[in-house]
Amino acid sequence: MKPGIGIFALAFALLPSTALAEMIRASDGRGDALYLPYYTVEGGAASLLTVRNHADHPALAQVRFVESLNGQSVLSLNLALPAQGTWTAAVIESAEGGAELVSASSVCTVPILAGSAPGFARFRVFDYDVRYPDGGPGDVGRTRAGAVEVLGFAAPLGPFADEVDELECRSIQERYLGERASVISALQPLHGPPSAALSASMQIVEVSAGTVLSYEGTAIRGFFNRVSVVLPDDPLPRFSTPLAETPGGELLLATPSARYAVSEARGPDAVSALFMATGLEGDVANDPSIGAATDWLIAFPTRHAYVAALPGSLFDGGGPVAPFSEAFTPEGACQKLKLSRRRADGQPLFDPQSDPPPPPQRTEAAVCPQVGLLPFVAIDGLDETAARVRFAGDALPGLPLRRADDGQQVILPGLPVIGLRLSRFVNGNLGGGVLANYSFAEPLKPLVQAP
Repeated sequence: MKPGIGIFALAFALLPSTALAEMIRASDGRGDALYLPYYTVEGGAASLLTVRNHADHPALAQVRFVESLNGQSVLSLNLALPAQGTWTAAVIESAEGGAELVSASSVCTVPILAGSAPGFARFRVFDYDVRYPDGGPGDVGRTRAGAVEVLGFAAPLGPFADEVDELECRSIQERYLGERASVISALQPLHGPPSAALSASMQIVEVSAGTVLSYEGTAIRGFFNRVSVVLPDDPLPRFSTPLAETPGGELLLATPSARYAVSEARGPDAVSALFMATGLEGDVANDPSIGAATDWLIAFPTRHAYVAALPGSLFDGGGPVAPFSEAFTPEGACQKLKLSRRRADGQPLFDPQSDPPPPPQRTEAAVCPQVGLLPFVAIDGLDETAARVRFAGDALPGLPLRRADDGQQVILPGLPVIGLRLSRFVNGNLGGGVLANYSFAEPLKPLVQAP
């Protein structure tokens, strides 16, 4: 045991709660709830995940991988991050054709990853095929792409903190063994409030193309407003289920336009409000003459809570719940999109009032998975265009909320969405086996409309 660690942990336990009063999207990428909208093993890709603890004391977090079609869990584990610690892992293709997690990190996980150098865990079909069947495919192929939720739910105290900092993984594992109620009772006194000091990032390595797509996770602060004990295989919490200061109490959240109050029972609304947009806009590089290709990744991080009967869901088996207008089907919950693109000089590619779209230009599309790719077609002679998608179809109901300052009921237009531009430039071989290939990922700009 390091000298003084136990004393520090005891002093930390006596401090008043540091939980934030309001939920906000963190501008510095650090928080107690993080969302990474894309992992994939398609085309031989490997997705490299990094989770960092920026605090000077250890942290406990749950990492949950969710599949792309309906956001169902395919693997969850707890991280015990030392002070200023970093955990790394990779999602790769499994021998069965699905995905699996591998890690050589010395940071402790619960359960401990099987095997050695590195340890691994295969993604599972159990939730969507057995526990919460939704009518979608039940095979391992559904695990090949999805998103990651990282929830920093507590700081370990006392001897538990010492074990985390000293990387005593077997001792940490033993704390989670036994009957569920007894485990929670024993862990409760050893859990302090989270510090909202976690960050996460993803690198998607496409070996065959010689490219790497890197992006930072989106962070929320004020997600856990009371101390919580989370077991690794519990179906909750999710990125859509924040905790109020008292069970069943109110959640306060702040957006650039207003502050809102939401009951904990409608926790998905609180998170959704932080991501509401009527569409997305960004750039497209897609010219065959320079080997440029662009996809847009469109993710609806809370959609599962509105369109399917899952743990923590607001959906009761009837129609979809606002702000969504389509219930989940085996193909997904399709969201229609209106597309437009402009040339570098700002002029539209065609006049929609008088000209038909030039082939193969599209003006309409749909994204059916909770996490889906929107590919852009090449247009000869145009190496860069600006693009915009707006949510279309039947009139979207918007998200009903109550303003915290005056109690007025308002409707936030749009849908909760996160977008990434994924661009690749494949310029062939320079000779000697050296590939001249490049890639990058950048956030798409949300189109926000005031209520």
